[in-house]
Amino acid sequence: MIERAIAILQQAGYDFTARELADILWLAVHMERSSEQSPHKTTETSTKLTTLKPDPSKKPVDTSKPEVPEPPVIPDKEPTAPVVLSPPPEQNTGNTEVIPIKIPAAAALRNSLALGRALRPLMRKVPSSTEKILDEEATVQRFAEDEIGIPVLKSTPERWLELALVVEETSITDIWQQTIREFQQLLKYHGAFRDVRTWKLKASESITQTSMPTKIQLFAENSTGFDELTPHKPDVLIDSKGRRLILLLSDCISPIWRKQLIHPILKLWGKCGLITILQLLPERFWERTALVDEIPVLLSASKPGVYNSQLPVTQAQWQAVAALPQVNRELDPDPSYFKGENRPVEQVSWYDAIEFCDRLSRQTGKPYRLPSEAEWEYACRAGTTTPFQFGETITSQLANYRANYIYGAGVRGISREETTVVVNFDVANAFGLYDMHGNVWEWCADHWHGNYEGAPTDGTSWIDIDNDNDNYSRLLRGCSWISNPAAVLLLAATATPTTTSTISVFA
Repeated sequence: MIERAIAILQQAGYDFTARELADILWLAVHMERSSEQSPHKTTETSTKLTTLKPDPSKKPVDTSKPEVPEPPVIPDKEPTAPVVLSPPPEQNTGNTEVIPIKIPAAAALRNSLALGRALRPLMRKVPSSTEKILDEEATVQRFAEDEIGIPVLKSTPERWLELALVVEETSITDIWQQTIREFQQLLKYHGAFRDVRTWKLKASESITQTSMPTKIQLFAENSTGFDELTPHKPDVLIDSKGRRLILLLSDCISPIWRKQLIHPILKLWGKCGLITILQLLPERFWERTALVDEIPVLLSASKPGVYNSQLPVTQAQWQAVAALPQVNRELDPDPSYFKGENRPVEQVSWYDAIEFCDRLSRQTGKPYRLPSEAEWEYACRAGTTTPFQFGETITSQLANYRANYIYGAGVRGISREETTVVVNFDVANAFGLYDMHGNVWEWCADHWHGNYEGAPTDGTSWIDIDNDNDNYSRLLRGCSWISNPAAVLLLAATATPTTTSTISVFA
C-alpha cells in the first residue's frame, strides 16, 4: 500500500521516501483525531440506527441464510465483492455491569533519565537574600568568646534558579500534549529549581509586525488550567536578579517563527536572563522549520574556569600523549599493572603526571595542569556537604573500593580487587565528574602539609618554594580500589613524587 501511494505521489510530482510518507500519514491521523466530533454525538447517531424496530405488518425475513446475488463479472478490472451486513443483535435490557480498566501507555518522553542528569549542574545553591536561619556554630563561638547570648543568623541556602516553562500554542499542539506533560512533571519534581511555573504563549491569527508587542501574549497556569482571561506581556518573565531560566517549548513552524515575529521577544529574554529553545521535532526535521534560516553559532569562553577532566585519564589517552614529543622527561607508554584501554592509567609518578600535562599543553596550545587540593575537593564535593558526594554512606554499586568494610548505615558489597573501567558505575556528581571516590589515587599539585594552618585561601596550590628537595612529599586524593570506605571519605594522602599513582588534569 505504501509503495502504491509513493507511485501515485511521484506521478503528481512529489518525491517522498517511505519514511517521510509514514510520518505524513501519522501526522494526518493525529490531526484528524484532534478535530473529530465529540464521542457523545457519535453514540447518539449509532443508537438511532440500531434501535429501529421492524414493521410488524411485513413478513419476517429469514436472516440465517440471506440470499446474496452474485456480482456481475467485469473483465479487465480488479475483482470486487459485495458487503453483506448481518442484522443488528438484540439489545440486552438486563443490568450488565461494565468495569472500565486503565492500561498504561508508553512513555512519550523516552530520554527522561538523560534529561535529569543534564539538569544536575543547575542544582547548586546560593545564599538567600530574604530568609535567615540560625548559625549554631557561630552562635556557640560568640557565647564562648564574648559571653553574649545573641544568636547569629546566616542566609538560608536556596536553589540558584527558578524556571519558566513557556509552551507555544499552535494548531498542532495537541500532538505534543503527552510529551509536554511528562516534561513538565520531570522539571517540577527534579529538584534542580527553586520554583517551576508553566506559561502558554499564544499569538492572534491577525497578527502583524506593527501589532506584535501586544498580540503575542502569555497566559499563566494555575490549579485549574491556564488563565485565558488575564494575558501578560512577554516582559513579565524578566527577573531583575537574572536568576530565572526560560525554556521555550516549540516546533518552530508557526507564522510567528516564519515571519520572525518571535525574534524581538527572544532578544528581550536573552538580554535580561537565560533562555533556551527546546525543539519538539526530531533533528532530521529541523531544516524544514524556521530554524533553517538561522545562523549556527559556536559558543566558547575566552578563559576557562575551574574545569576538570570528566574522567580519570585512561590508558588509551596516556598512550596517545606519551607518543608526543618529549618536553622534559621520557614517559612509559604502558605503565599500568591492570591492563585495559578504558581502565585508568596507574603506576604513574608525580613527575610523569607533570610531563603528561606539559606535552598536552604544547600539543594543543591550551594550558593543562594538575589541580590543587582545594580545587580537587571542590570538584569532588560539587556543592554537597555530606560525607560522600552521593550522601551519608557509600556502596560498591557507586564506587570501587574494599567493600567488605562498611561506613555508617552502609552494607557490605563486592570487593573487586582491581581497577574498573572509567564510568563503570555511570554515576556522576552535580558537576558531571566520575570516579572521584575510590578506584585509583589522583595526584594534586600541592606539597604535603601536616595540617591546614597557613594554607592558601584562594584555592591555589600550596607550594613550599623554599624547599628544594626533589623528593619532598606531594599530595594524593580520592583513594583507590584497595582502600576501605572510611579512607575513601575525601581522604588526603602523602607520597614522594616518584611514587606511582594516576592522573586527573585541569584545563
